[in-house]
Amino acid sequence: MSTKDSERRLDELEEELATAQKHLSRRIATVMKRVTALEELAAGGTLQIETELTEMERILTGLDDKPQVGTSRARAVILAELFATLSTRTQNKRIITMDRDNLVKNVSQAEINQEGSKLDEHSLLSSKQISRAMDSFVDMTDGKAERRHSKRGVNILVMHQKDYEEMFWSAEALRERIQSVD
Repeated sequence: MSTKDSERRLDELEEELATAQKHLSRRIATVMKRVTALEELAAGGTLQIETELTEMERILTGLDDKPQVGTSRARAVILAELFATLSTRTQNKRIITMDRDNLVKNVSQAEINQEGSKLDEHSLLSSKQISRAMDSFVDMTDGKAERRHSKRGVNILVMHQKDYEEMFWSAEALRERIQSVD
């Protein structure tokens, strides 16, 4: 092996090491964030609230890690993050409609912006992928939401206003609830 090849290989190894260190640093930060959140919950004597959270709420509040990018569960989290801004209130419900709210574009763009995404900047997810994400959203909220079809056959994600208001959409909302209990 020549000196030039050895130097090139050394550079490659240094890059791999730097990438691995970045990944580990992010993972450590995530774990520390979860530990801190759990310690805050425990300190407030509010573990009861924490045990009642849905899978989606645990992710949105930072108690659990987000699912792997590119999966229907990760896209369901994106839907949850977009729900407040995209949903329309009708009578006693919150609704997101696939075509009217441009879900394909919005979810695709949000996924592209995530680290580890395999989508390029011009990619769009399919309607079927968004439908699966809606189903995962329903599952991860323990049925607080449901996927329906409009008269035109368009997928709609529906959540009753009461469930919407009771759900923890962020760590801040959870902290506020914990403080009001204490």
